[in-house]
Amino acid sequence: TVHTLVIPRLSSADRFARRLLDDMVRPAGLLDEAVVLRRCAMYRKAFPTSALSFPASVLRSGVVADWIRRHGVSVDIASVEELDLAVSREVTAKHLVMHCRADTDPDAVRRAVAAGVIKFVVGAEEHLAVLGGSTGAVRQVMVDSAQPGWEDHAAQVVAQRATSLIGVHGELLRSDGAGGADTVIEMVAAM
Repeated sequence: TVHTLVIPRLSSADRFARRLLDDMVRPAGLLDEAVVLRRCAMYRKAFPTSALSFPASVLRSGVVADWIRRHGVSVDIASVEELDLAVSREVTAKHLVMHCRADTDPDAVRRAVAAGVIKFVVGAEEHLAVLGGSTGAVRQVMVDSAQPGWEDHAAQVVAQRATSLIGVHGELLRSDGAGGADTVIEMVAAM
């Protein structure tokens, strides 16, 4: 079975989705479920003790969505549309990670909170304000180290009662050309 897969951004999750598509040998708009399932299993086996997450775009395939649910793998979402897709495919809220980009509307963050999403990657004050004002479960937050003032954001997460800092998030292959090792060194030095 072949499905359409739209990959509009170039985040690490989107680059992963592209690798799932047979290392760009296939046109980026086609998704072969057998290839995706093999690669999902391969990545899961290669990183057995690591938290592994897949981009929401792979949920367009019902077979892949079933595999993700069965294995309790996390799904990265970055929009209301991706949240709706994940909910429609019955991915539990505890397995969703909302990536709040600079252009993410605070209402999308509110909607994720209302849906029960607990894990967030944030890099903007308005997203932190939404999470800080939320009630119910404490939101687990990773601060996006690519955003200006991320150190202040980390301090804000720690200071809020509704949020808990669980890590720092960074792109290993950044748009400025820095490689993965350089990115990790910079993040550790900054901490």
